[in-house]
Amino acid sequence: MGMTVTLDRMVHTTAVHHDLDRSIGLEGCCAFGGEGKDLNPIDLVAEMNPQVAMTATEELLKWDRCDAVIHLGILGRMIFIGPLIRSVLAADPTMNRALLDEIPLQLRQFETEYMRFIVKLMEKYGKPVLGVSLMADEQTRTVMEIEGSPYKSVSFLTPERTVKALAKMVRYQRWLQRENV
Repeated sequence: MGMTVTLDRMVHTTAVHHDLDRSIGLEGCCAFGGEGKDLNPIDLVAEMNPQVAMTATEELLKWDRCDAVIHLGILGRMIFIGPLIRSVLAADPTMNRALLDEIPLQLRQFETEYMRFIVKLMEKYGKPVLGVSLMADEQTRTVMEIEGSPYKSVSFLTPERTVKALAKMVRYQRWLQRENV
């Protein structure tokens, strides 16, 4: 039996392959403990390279011991950008405004690309990927349609809602199996 892995914290239930951190590209960053201990192998809190989140997600989905992935705080950072830019301009009114204007555009583009990427991974590996938005703004949606895909990007506002949704998916799958549907 596999496990659900979060891109923030993972609970160790059986022996973990120690080279998972190498395949993700974070060798030396992952703390693998002994049997039954809590682990934190994929903590991307301070990671500024968006490709790392994409690589980590795909490596986890490739892993036969992982049944689902919950990503936390990869989406929903936009709410912090406006106040940050205003603060920078207040501290330094001569700051390059064009550069500051580019930041929200780049972040929005990354979030859109990440959602498309996640949907493609779900199609490819047949495993669910659910998200927890860092913060919600007026553009935040729980379910996002991805053009050309039968799958959708799903991100909840709290970890509890995300875990409950995943638990209901598991119950539904077990019911389908029990009913031979």
